[in-house]
Amino acid sequence: ELEEPLTNGEEVTVGLVDEAGNKSPEVGATAPDTTAPEAPTAEFNEDGSEVSGTAEPGSTVQVKDKDGNVLGTAEAD
Repeated sequence: ELEEPLTNGEEVTVGLVDEAGNKSPEVGATAPDTTAPEAPTAEFNEDGSEVSGTAEPGSTVQVKDKDGNVLGTAEAD
């Protein structure tokens, strides 16, 4: 158990050492990302045909109409 949980995609390295001092190969593990991203920014271009803005890198951005129908999807970089 960790004294303080890792919950935001932090990476750790895990290895073993036996009683004789022999070391295993190390492996990586990534903690789950349990923190919701902050709200994105969004604005239309002049003719209303494009929405642009900012969002957490790697997050999926969805543009929806007033009824909740998805009009477009993109991955933020």
